[in-house]
Amino acid sequence: MQLDKGCLQVDGKIMKPGGNLVITKAAVEPVWYLPGITKHYEITQSQLLCP
Repeated sequence: MQLDKGCLQVDGKIMKPGGNLVITKAAVEPVWYLPGITKHYEITQSQLLCP
């Protein structure tokens, strides 16, 4: 497990002790129309595309 190797660190917010994760998943359609999506969520395209 990556937690045991020290690659991942427990932060108490996203990764809980013991390696449990808090995850929220969302799908946004249509993903190809970035200007509309960024306007709706009031973010820039660079914020949307940042890995």
